[in-house]
Amino acid sequence: MFKKFLLVSWVALAMAAPVFAQESGSEFKPQAGEITAEVQLNLTNSSGSTITLNGIRGRYFLSPTKAFRLGISGSINNSDLANDVERTSSTFRIPPGIENHFTGTERLSPYIGS
Repeated sequence: MFKKFLLVSWVALAMAAPVFAQESGSEFKPQAGEITAEVQLNLTNSSGSTITLNGIRGRYFLSPTKAFRLGISGSINNSDLANDVERTSSTFRIPPGIENHFTGTERLSPYIGS
């Protein structure tokens, strides 16, 4: 549990380090050639864990309205079955996608994607 907390804390610090205050008049939305990243956290889940890392996603903007995205996520599940039998299963995903961002807002970036 403590190792998970340290890992999540380290990831949060690493992601917060490149954040800088925005200057007035600067562009808020990503432009062509820019890369963005996000960390997907779940604060609670059904098994009682407090903080879990659901995945990491990155985007590469082909234009101000089109972006290619790639995510990485995984999980490991341990189950105790009858007669002292244990089962461990794991999943690992790398889901790609494309996003079409809409214009009309200055700071928000609504989009549809697959």
